Parts: sequence; C-alpha cells; structure tokens
Amino acid sequence: MAAITFDHRSSEGRTKIEPVLDQIRLLLETVEQEADALGIDPKRVAVWSGSAGVPFGFPAALAHPSVRCQVAFYGPMDLRTDDSRTAPGVPPMC
Repeated sequence: MAAITFDHRSSEGRTKIEPVLDQIRLLLETVEQEADALGIDPKRVAVWSGSAGVPFGFPAALAHPSVRCQVAFYGPMDLRTDDSRTAPGVPPMC
C-alpha cells in the first residue's frame, strides 16, 4: 500500500470549484503516469477525502477510470444540501 497526501487550493467559498477539481484530476493523472516510478499499480487507486474536501474528491474520483475506491469521510457529498461554506451570492448548485 502506498499513500500520497495532497492539499488542494481553496475554492474561495465555492466560487472557484473547477480549479480545485482540475488540481485533483491532474494529481490522479500524474499518479497514473508515474505509477512505475512510485511503485504502485495504476489500476488500483483509491481516493480518500474528508470534511470539506469530500465535495471535490468524490466527483473527481468518480470521473477517473483508474480509481477503484472512494472514501468520503465525514463530509457532504451533495453541495446542494450544505451551503454553510458558500460565499454570499453564489447561486445554488443543481
């Protein structure tokens, strides 16, 4: 088992969600490309996200073909139900 820790940039009150998702997607692509050098199986990747990172880790993991496991630890998986960290003026997500 190998672990890679990662901290994405702020979504700034969910006003910049796409750049955060792009960072996570880039990380997953890099892990896949560098799998041999890292000594990991690129077809057996898991993504663990916690707290406020769940709304970003979850969809990025679901969209990546090599991810086989997603752990959402104590965080919201649907931003439409939790707007407590959303900046004023950001429209509801549908």
